[in-house]
Amino acid sequence: MTEEFKKHDQFFVNPERPEPCLTATSASFLAALASQEVNRLEEIVKSSTFYDVYMELLSGTAEPRLVQKGKDQAFLESLLPTATRIGELRGFIAYVHEAVNERDERTEYLEHLSFEDWLKLPEIKPRKDEIDAKPKVERPSAPEKPDPVDTEWAKTRLSIRDLVHYLLLEAKASTLGVYIHPDGVLANAKDDLAKKSVRPVGTEGRGQDTTIRSYKPSVEPDVVYGAYNSWQQSHRTWEAELNQLKAKIQIMAKNENLDRNRKYREEQLEYQKQLSAYQVEWDRKNSRTREIETEYSDWILNQTEAVRNLKIVIPHELQPTYDYLAALGKA
Repeated sequence: MTEEFKKHDQFFVNPERPEPCLTATSASFLAALASQEVNRLEEIVKSSTFYDVYMELLSGTAEPRLVQKGKDQAFLESLLPTATRIGELRGFIAYVHEAVNERDERTEYLEHLSFEDWLKLPEIKPRKDEIDAKPKVERPSAPEKPDPVDTEWAKTRLSIRDLVHYLLLEAKASTLGVYIHPDGVLANAKDDLAKKSVRPVGTEGRGQDTTIRSYKPSVEPDVVYGAYNSWQQSHRTWEAELNQLKAKIQIMAKNENLDRNRKYREEQLEYQKQLSAYQVEWDRKNSRTREIETEYSDWILNQTEAVRNLKIVIPHELQPTYDYLAALGKA
């Protein structure tokens, strides 16, 4: 495979250095399981209501009846760990997506690798030397103008540790942000509690059918407001660190574009020199060339099988999430 792919071998297990890993099938299964668990945990977060609802007749002939139980302080304290878990699950999903995409890109690369490009690979150089043994001067190929890279390109050049850290920060900040921003589940729950604290009694119906609803906080409002402020602080902290990483990635992309353009200018100058001395001399392919073509076909088959059998590394940072999902899968 190319040096470009070797940069991403960290996604996959080295047979000479076994470590915790997953097949692509298992990874996809756990990613799907993680998506289901995210949906389940989000339903828990969405159920956040911090007041009890009582009903009684206006006539007062019966004691107020509890019709809806608000969440308690234990539930409140579990919300940040739950949101964190959702973020970690989403980070795991994102990592699996990156690894599976890398595996698919290698398969696609092999599907489109021509014989001519295969000969350019460093490990195939002896075969190319055989074909090029007879002296010849070929028309030089014009250098291709490099495609500009963006932040997505730069992100894939991060180490696995930095990439996982980035994906986790992005997932956690996004997840908690949705919950605490205006109209978010937790923001609405906080505001709803404030309204019920101001107007703790309400009526429904008319005359003898009038009912009274009274609202009593299941968690002290100050405790809820304090928790909400701590969520906001966590979100700001994650966002600030995420922005620092984004800036680093943007600088990486900018420097790469500068380097590519510089190399392209140098290649253009060299191309002009070669073009001025251009002379055509082409030798027909001999039988050895056909043998090498057969070797090329076998190489493609073997490499494709090797890619199919690649196993995805489980980074140390994702091991707890993997263990959590593995336990869910066995439940």
